[in-house]
Amino acid sequence: MRLRSEERAGIVALILLFLWGTLITEPLHVCMEFFWSRAYKLVTLPGIGSHIKTANILSVLLFALAFVGLLILSKTGFYRFIPITVFGITSVSVAVSFFVSYTYSLRNIVSLAIALAVTAFFHLIRNDTFLKWEADVCILSASIFLVTGLFFEPLSRKGEIISKILYVTRHQQTDIGSVFGSFLHIPSFVWGGFIFVLVTLPVIYYSASRDKELI
Repeated sequence: MRLRSEERAGIVALILLFLWGTLITEPLHVCMEFFWSRAYKLVTLPGIGSHIKTANILSVLLFALAFVGLLILSKTGFYRFIPITVFGITSVSVAVSFFVSYTYSLRNIVSLAIALAVTAFFHLIRNDTFLKWEADVCILSASIFLVTGLFFEPLSRKGEIISKILYVTRHQQTDIGSVFGSFLHIPSFVWGGFIFVLVTLPVIYYSASRDKELI
């Protein structure tokens, strides 16, 4: 089956959404939590993000911008190095945390080691198709992280039954949308959904027509 880049991205996004609440996507959880924490730290350093709502909005914009940049780069041969970049930077951060503050999570270390091993295998066999799919997995994980944090997390707090149904939130630690609760008397998940749609439009646009050949 030969797919256009936008079709591949759509399939990857649906699979990620279905699996986001499981341990299968744990390496991606670790990476997205790391990049989110860096984005949040950057916007709060100058003091412009001292207000929590402002900090969250700016963090969402910076976080989304970083992965839209990777999406644009995926049109070039750099797509081969996107997975190793995402997993590699996160792994370095985990190693630094261990050596500097002696804090570590065995689950994070194991999941990242598995992800790096799989990526290394794809490079060894020089399979560009697998690397393109993996690059899309790494990039679109940011969108799933955002929709979970902005929309599903606040929605899951509306009741125990809803929280059980929305298993997608099970392994995500960051709730982005709840800080907008009751702002202008509008529920937080509505604000979160609105913000997610806005930052996702560039992702949809740049997902199209990235490949010169169908894969």
